[in-house]
Amino acid sequence: MNILQLSKYYDPVNGGIELVAKQVTKALVQAHHKVTVVAFSKNNSVRTGKLGEEIIEVKENLHFMSAPLSFLFFLKFKKLISEKKIDVIYVHLPNPFMHEVISFHKGFLKKYNVKVIGIYHSDILNKKFIGKLYQKYFLAFEGAYDSFISSSKNLQLTSPVLGEVKPDKVKVIPFCVEEINPFILRSNFKGKLLSIGRLVPYKGFEFLIDAVKGTNLQLTIVGGGPLFSKLNENLPSNVKLLGDISDEQKNKLLLESDILVVSSNSRAEAFGMTIVEAFQAGLPVLATQINTGVTFLVNHKHTGLTYPINDKKALLEQFEELNSNKNLLGELSQGCFNFYSSHLKFQYFQEKILGQLKNL
Repeated sequence: MNILQLSKYYDPVNGGIELVAKQVTKALVQAHHKVTVVAFSKNNSVRTGKLGEEIIEVKENLHFMSAPLSFLFFLKFKKLISEKKIDVIYVHLPNPFMHEVISFHKGFLKKYNVKVIGIYHSDILNKKFIGKLYQKYFLAFEGAYDSFISSSKNLQLTSPVLGEVKPDKVKVIPFCVEEINPFILRSNFKGKLLSIGRLVPYKGFEFLIDAVKGTNLQLTIVGGGPLFSKLNENLPSNVKLLGDISDEQKNKLLLESDILVVSSNSRAEAFGMTIVEAFQAGLPVLATQINTGVTFLVNHKHTGLTYPINDKKALLEQFEELNSNKNLLGELSQGCFNFYSSHLKFQYFQEKILGQLKNL
């Protein structure tokens, strides 16, 4: 088949959506499908990706609701579908512009029997009234999609968008990551904490820094973003803020740490690719109870530990238990790796992607 992926950005950008887009490409290319990816960049260009996919980079004209737009791509969409003889389109959502492209050309796509699959990463939650209005708008045109992919049952059931879509139209396929790190069974809790993510309000880093301030815990935070300068002011001596680092450095920290902390305070944290990376390395996760894919991944006392959002006392109690129960870290380490091995490996992801494609 000839497959088109519509994404906000793509390799070498390594955000959560981009990581999933690359795994979709890998799953399809290995099954001998031809993949074309359209993503935004600073300039218009065409190049070949590492997996042999064709990457069409589109120069963005402006932004709307944090989504880039390209009027030229909108006008050239039909020509692209015809020239590439596209059979199936994957749209990485939320992406207001790409959704508009699909909904506007719904009749054209139906006429030529082009199937459309929406890969639903998360809801738009940080735009308040506009976000809610957009959700209603999206649902009014969800008929342009033949099916959807949700990373977890939790997200499907609690999303104000996916929750309104017919259940049989949504396929749950947990996302995967590149299998890079070796499994290391953790044993003694030494208080080495790691947290990774873009430095934005919903990640909860301000709360986390305040919570561990003055304790014997050693926290390392990895990531760049608009809050970097603010967080770096009066940083406690037991907290390191590294900013953006290389994948090699990140993987080294995943192997050296005792536990990964996910302190996100809203449903904007819909899955957590870093959690999957941690599980692969046998690194348990301490996460907030936000009832999204994070909750699907982090099962209290099995694959990690959980605590209520912004509850400092409950957070610190988890570390106290890790100190007092000498077997707990090892049990969680083995538990998260077992969960990864049985649910999150690439082969399972690929099987489900290809199975859904076959049943279109």
